[in-house]
Amino acid sequence: MRKYFLLIVMVAFTFSMKAQINYTGNGIYTNVKTGATGFAKYNTLAKKAKSEIDRWIGTRPFYYEIVSEVKSRVSIGTGVNRATITFKLYHNNGILAITKEENTKKRNAIISEIKNSKELFDLGIMSKQDFDKKINNLKNLLEKYPSDLGGY
Repeated sequence: MRKYFLLIVMVAFTFSMKAQINYTGNGIYTNVKTGATGFAKYNTLAKKAKSEIDRWIGTRPFYYEIVSEVKSRVSIGTGVNRATITFKLYHNNGILAITKEENTKKRNAIISEIKNSKELFDLGIMSKQDFDKKINNLKNLLEKYPSDLGGY
């Protein structure tokens, strides 16, 4: 009887670990893996959180870079352990994977800055050398937010 009880507890524990991938903005996501009991090991939770990210990406053309791993350990009997993995998501071409709305917003801000710089140059407030330098920097930045890719 005791063996069956332990088996049921272990099965329930295995299937009740929760995973949650959330988009926080600017291409950054978090995956929180929470144990069902205070007996869940952090390393196991972190490993499962990373596996969950791999499954979530699947065969889509993305890769990720882990930004941080946060351990939330608690004393047995006072709560549950939690692993939070924060990661950046990139397209396979190296461009940060952001939402279409964010991509459009950033792209429009860069284009607006290009127009403002052109106005300053036309009014004689900005020198040709400064204008060329700023435009080249803005064009390089604009390439990170292509209109044809538009996020994910």
